[in-house]
Amino acid sequence: MVVSSRNNGFAKASEGSLGSFLTVPLDKSLLWTGLPPFLVAFFAMWYGETLAAAADRQPYVDLNHDVGSAHDVRRTILLEYSGYHALYNWWVALRNRHYHLSMAMLAQLTANLILAPLVSNVFAAKPTWIDVHLISPDGMNLSALLNADLQPALDLTSAMLAYGAAPPIWMQSNASVEPVYIQPSSQTGEVNFTGLVTAAEPRCQIIDSTALEIIAYNSSAFGFGSVGVSFEDRGCSNIRFEYPTEPNRRIYSRTWSQTCGGDEDPQDRVGIFAAAYSPDSEYFLSDVTVISCWPKYWNTSTKMTVAFDAIGPRELKGIDKAIATSGPFTSLYLRSLHTSLEHYATMSAIGVDLDADSFGNIVHAYAQRLSPGTDVDPTAYLNATIRAYSTFWASVASTQLLKPLNPPRLASGTLTFATNKVHVVKPIAGILLALLFWMTASTAILLIHVLHTCSILFEDPHGLLGQALLLLKSDVTPCVEGIKNANPTKLKLLEYIKSKHDTKESMCWYDWDSGASTGRIRLHGLDKAVSPRPTWWSRIRARIWPSRTSSK
Repeated sequence: MVVSSRNNGFAKASEGSLGSFLTVPLDKSLLWTGLPPFLVAFFAMWYGETLAAAADRQPYVDLNHDVGSAHDVRRTILLEYSGYHALYNWWVALRNRHYHLSMAMLAQLTANLILAPLVSNVFAAKPTWIDVHLISPDGMNLSALLNADLQPALDLTSAMLAYGAAPPIWMQSNASVEPVYIQPSSQTGEVNFTGLVTAAEPRCQIIDSTALEIIAYNSSAFGFGSVGVSFEDRGCSNIRFEYPTEPNRRIYSRTWSQTCGGDEDPQDRVGIFAAAYSPDSEYFLSDVTVISCWPKYWNTSTKMTVAFDAIGPRELKGIDKAIATSGPFTSLYLRSLHTSLEHYATMSAIGVDLDADSFGNIVHAYAQRLSPGTDVDPTAYLNATIRAYSTFWASVASTQLLKPLNPPRLASGTLTFATNKVHVVKPIAGILLALLFWMTASTAILLIHVLHTCSILFEDPHGLLGQALLLLKSDVTPCVEGIKNANPTKLKLLEYIKSKHDTKESMCWYDWDSGASTGRIRLHGLDKAVSPRPTWWSRIRARIWPSRTSSK
């Protein structure tokens, strides 16, 4: 148990084969699942045989006394422990003052009840923790944004938000992780390690309609033309964009961007312009909603869990703590991301009456899931934009920013896996050891008792012949013959003697002849009949109504 606790298991049960028996394949795990129960069962069988032999010997030990220290017949010629059930034979031994037998019998009863379940569960294959070496061949490089193709990231974002697709292994809906691999790669299980994570905080808000300046350009009576929008947002002024309008486009969901701040500290804005076509409006649009985002980006080292199989990483189980606990980063490379996003057109807009670019189409589709049945719900569009941009940045990091590292980054982690390495279940092992110690101590006491006591036997009295040899010249045979002659119709004479004769006061001992090599069993008092003992109900009734019982 100590070795198992210190070494995270004490043996590794191989999954190899031991051959077959009667065409049944034998696994090597049988060495640990089958051998311990077999050994404990063998010990329990040997213990039972030792206890049975000591119990059979005990009446002959109590007979080996002279008349002055003789015992009653219940401890001698009427005693046979094998005739009592295992549930209460220990109580009979305790009543007869055979304390060594009582303790041993109680241990055997306990073992019969709980030994098999304990042994079956003392060994178990438990999750094992070992330290492993990790290698990260790729790292995030922001310079890749200069020539990045954002379409794969947009497609991945659309699949996750519009259709509920699962993210790639090294990505969650709002974060991306630098991939790592185990060295050597054949180990399987869950790895806890500290890895590099990147995420975006969109910081989006709805621009109040009173702060918007909307101007219609070249609008015809048929609804063709364009609309210009300008506003300020959190210190970024002169934000302007212009979009064409036409009557066959019922919904507009367009991406816009605006550079703000200098090259050393860019404060760019990116957002969504949403509206519904309305011929009654002066600029042919209603429900105009402008969402402006001032994104911040985070890189942090945090703990995470990844599941590995024999092929490699299978699933990112989770990231332990929030990304925003470390500082944000800024880079001029991000400006190319913001300015490029609005130029990606969509080829799969939802409905022919939707005017949207690729990112705007994603936001509109997710907003429709959040608020079905409405054209432009500002709150739904805000929540959709926040969710879409977080997922979009994670997709960009996962598909575009990972570049080979030279040399690869090294790390360490803890691998948790289910194995065939045998562990000792401490609570069960403790109970099992206590029980085995009890049985071992009882066996030692029985052996000591055998060494310090003598019986009248020189050989085992096997069969009726052996019993007849013990009764030669004894007082038992004449006594039994006299009782039988007095009660010729009694078929169960032994039960009659126990109930009608004084077994408590009748004494029995062994009278050795000169030379102490032979002798005979002497008996006194058993031939005397006594009045029948009242039943237990009569004794209870006598305690409750003593006067009525005495009068009767």
